[in-house]
Amino acid sequence: MTAQALLRRNDVVGLSIVASALSAADANHRDWICTAVMDVLGIFSSDRDDAMQLSQELARGSDDRVSRGARQLLEILAEIDPVLRPVARG
Repeated sequence: MTAQALLRRNDVVGLSIVASALSAADANHRDWICTAVMDVLGIFSSDRDDAMQLSQELARGSDDRVSRGARQLLEILAEIDPVLRPVARG
């Protein structure tokens, strides 16, 4: 629930906390975080894309723990095929 709430913020603060937790998580906690990422960011492609952009920025940051977790988040996000995408007009 905590990871979901942080991800729903859709901002760098929430994502950096999740990334930091992910980098230090054991296998069980990693599974729970992955589930939260899929649940929150697997619906709208724009949410997933925004999270990918923020994760790329965090991966280049100076905090090793956050950057390591952000790289792990990028791997998870890359596997998501969002349910809803923008409608192409024209």
